[in-house]
Amino acid sequence: MKVQYEPVMLGVLTLLLGNAFLGIPFFSGFPIDILSGVVNVFLLFYALIRRRLFRLQMLASPSLCYGIGFLFSILVFLNIVPSLQNLFHMQPDKNTQIYTLVFAIVFLIIYAFFIFLWKLLIRNVFVREENHQAEKIREFNLAISKTLDLQEILDKTIRVMKDLMEVGNIYICMQDAPSEAYCGVASDQPLSDLAFAFEEENPMVQWLKDHEEQIIYRDFRYSVEYKSMWEEEKHQLDKNHIRYCAGLKDGDNLAGVILITSSSSKKRLAYDEVEIISNITSVASIAIKNAKLYENARLEARTDELTGLLNRKYFYEVLNEEFEKNRDASLVLAIINVDDFKLYNQLYGIKEGDLCLQRVADIISSPLWRERICCSASRIRPFLCQKSGRIHCKTGLCYE
Repeated sequence: MKVQYEPVMLGVLTLLLGNAFLGIPFFSGFPIDILSGVVNVFLLFYALIRRRLFRLQMLASPSLCYGIGFLFSILVFLNIVPSLQNLFHMQPDKNTQIYTLVFAIVFLIIYAFFIFLWKLLIRNVFVREENHQAEKIREFNLAISKTLDLQEILDKTIRVMKDLMEVGNIYICMQDAPSEAYCGVASDQPLSDLAFAFEEENPMVQWLKDHEEQIIYRDFRYSVEYKSMWEEEKHQLDKNHIRYCAGLKDGDNLAGVILITSSSSKKRLAYDEVEIISNITSVASIAIKNAKLYENARLEARTDELTGLLNRKYFYEVLNEEFEKNRDASLVLAIINVDDFKLYNQLYGIKEGDLCLQRVADIISSPLWRERICCSASRIRPFLCQKSGRIHCKTGLCYE
């Protein structure tokens, strides 16, 4: 974001102004250039640490380990040289070869010692934590690559984020269909209230669609998109102490939105968390895309293309499952027969026959039909009248 580089630009401007003011008589004798340099240093540190322009782990490179060890070795060596000369009674001008050999060996020992200590510190402070994070993400990648269940993928995504970050709650919102709102579907708390949604026109949602990186909410509050949001939308995010907003992107489409909250609005943000979220959402997005493709293929395989109803194969699967579930209970099966349908096809043609089947399917799928079919079978028994073509029931009610 542009806001990350603002302190750097402000520091450069301060440094330029400080040197420019040296030619003004008013600042004669005043160290304005030094003061501007100090301000520039503070602004740079602020940008590097608070605005996350670099990773602290990058400081632990091997070359830096050797460089710091070399500097410390020189300092220590220079301080112990007089003591070594007194100890061995050596004079550089008399014992040149022995003097050089002994002090070279001493310097190498000191250097090796400092390199060992520095690497030990780096391994325990930085590398161990990085290895733990890498192992968790590796386990997460392996786990979701073995499943095509969408809810399981969402649960595992939430769980790995909770394991690797110190955050409050995590919510995932997804769309059921294009142009619909993003509604809450999963959370790290089983009893969390998921009765909230973000419209597709929400500026935050639009920002996630247009950008690959996630939203750091503290910085997003200064953006134009945040200012264009409704007050109710801002209040919904502020009251939950939202910390990050990440998108689950399927190509150019935004499949879902992850909201990560903080237990305290004053808690500092960490650069590592940004990287962790980016890695997890990238893998989760691919898994969600595969799960949706599988679910669509599965739905097409068990759905009749003409009527939109479930086909015979799936009917028998459900029938067997229901019989197994209700071995010791009651099970009602309603069968509808469309009489003389062959004659209807011969009289009006196959096209009209298809329209007739679609009409029957619409009637069966209607809410009124489902309401009646769920009633007691002994009180209401719907059927299709052979003469009128209407669906009747035992109570005397009739509807098309």
